Amino acid sequence: MPNSHISCPQLHAALNAKRQAMGLSWRQLADMFETSSSNFTRLKQGSVPQADLFLTYTHWLGVPAATFVYPTPKVKQPPLLVEVALLLYDRDDFMSEQSSRIVDILAAALGLPS
Repeated sequence: MPNSHISCPQLHAALNAKRQAMGLSWRQLADMFETSSSNFTRLKQGSVPQADLFLTYTHWLGVPAATFVYPTPKVKQPPLLVEVALLLYDRDDFMSEQSSRIVDILAAALGLPS
């Protein structure tokens, strides 16, 4: 998982605000950037632009590219024992008693109370 991400909605909103302030249509803006106006639609939908286009946008906006880059929040993993237990109890080829024994063995190996 990447350590950071581009806030596409925020970038799209900034482009839209400046576009409107300058009295430009999306087509005119696309022509100015020598790109397709569908890039703005994809941006609005959360699609990350190519690096060169992203830098072109931020340069035109007059802001550093970092303005739209945020750390990606880390997803907290469940405890290992919980994850293994869920996998074991969901299996058709294991009886719940076998699953319980394996979970107990893993808990002991991890130094957790049974």
